Amino acid sequence: MTSKSHNQRGQKPPIPLTQTKELEMKYDALNKLHDIRDQIDALADKARDIVDKHFPQQADYAASYCIFEMTSSWNDYNQTFETLIADIAKDLGDD
Repeated sequence: MTSKSHNQRGQKPPIPLTQTKELEMKYDALNKLHDIRDQIDALADKARDIVDKHFPQQADYAASYCIFEMTSSWNDYNQTFETLIADIAKDLGDD
């Protein structure tokens, strides 16, 4: 079946193999970013625990200013690592 016959029926032609491989590499990179985000969040939790245990006088201050929220924010207008990952995922969905 040719690309022309696909288009006549309203279907997209198949994605060329090079584009498929490039897209696969992008999804792999996105998964790595998710893993990095998870690692950062886990380290932030460990740091919070250390501060809570050894520096309790600073714990409330740190919590008040969301110091350990290293990849996200309660403020939707803040651009964070999490919003970057979400934007990349959205862009990949548009490919």
